[in-house]
Amino acid sequence: MSSNPYIIGPKIGVIDEQNDGSTYGDNMRQVLRMLQALLQPNIINMTTSVPPAAPTNGDTYVVASGPSGLWAGQANNIAYWTLDSPLSPGGVWEFYTPLAGWLVVNRADGSIYTYSGTAWVKLSTGGGGGVSGKWPGNWIGSNAAGYFGGAFGQGGNIGMDLAGYGAVAFNVQNPTATTPKGIQSPGGFSSSVGIIDQQLNITLGILTDWFARESLIGLSASRYWLGICDATTSSAQTVFFSNTPAANFVGFRYVVGTDANIMAVCQTDATHQTLVDTGVTAGPLDTFEIVPTASGTVITFYINGTLVATINTNVPSASTPLASIFAADSMSNGASNSQFNFFYAYALLIS
Repeated sequence: MSSNPYIIGPKIGVIDEQNDGSTYGDNMRQVLRMLQALLQPNIINMTTSVPPAAPTNGDTYVVASGPSGLWAGQANNIAYWTLDSPLSPGGVWEFYTPLAGWLVVNRADGSIYTYSGTAWVKLSTGGGGGVSGKWPGNWIGSNAAGYFGGAFGQGGNIGMDLAGYGAVAFNVQNPTATTPKGIQSPGGFSSSVGIIDQQLNITLGILTDWFARESLIGLSASRYWLGICDATTSSAQTVFFSNTPAANFVGFRYVVGTDANIMAVCQTDATHQTLVDTGVTAGPLDTFEIVPTASGTVITFYINGTLVATINTNVPSASTPLASIFAADSMSNGASNSQFNFFYAYALLIS
């Protein structure tokens, strides 16, 4: 039997000997390896871009973006380490280029992914607003449906205590045939304005999934932040009026004139910041998701259900209390139309 617990059944080398002493040819052995790799594929993770130094027979990955070494040029492909090839008895990486509709199980987050033809997309399995299908449990959230009279009232906040900051009033956007009820921020402010949870309810150590829906609609001389931070209602107005806020933050940023696309961000202060280009342009209606690993040290980022970035540097401590924030400002430009539509935000915490 294989020593790898994720490979079921005997090793290929055990079953390829015939009663008459002959063996399967190299092509048949390759077919058997392909079946072992792709039948019920169990992926170690989808965030590794450098081949592991000491893989175990049967280890399987989806190669992350920007691969190097023996994985160079294999982004999005399935990489399978085998000791069962007669041509490479010391071990070799074999690669399989996915077709649209292929499925894998990602052991790193317990989710199923399908290949769209250009990217691996996490499948929804029902149970709530997020794409992970993990929503029954200890969740908190807020939505624009409960916004009335200038505040999030009953039916709006459920465990989150969202409130507007920056002395602004939000305009209610009624539901349409394609969008839920939202609230729209005013534009053109020379300091940060937005929405923030007045309670520091979240740490990366207990966060399983953070999910929000927002539209960035003012794209002239504008700056946007959305995610989780340790700023407060009183400090957010000045702290987030910057490309490098003096705060712990995990989430997304878009700065017109600086960022070509929406950026994924992890930072612990104004001088320790990691930015990754998601490749996604700011759109009229997007969903944003933050999924930490169990240890809270690696963060995966999703936009509209697609994995767009992974960050493991400048990640806030797993014990740092954080709160949801949605911020915008005009970068001191009076001609700015820095506005956003907020629809909802939810966080699933360890029960």
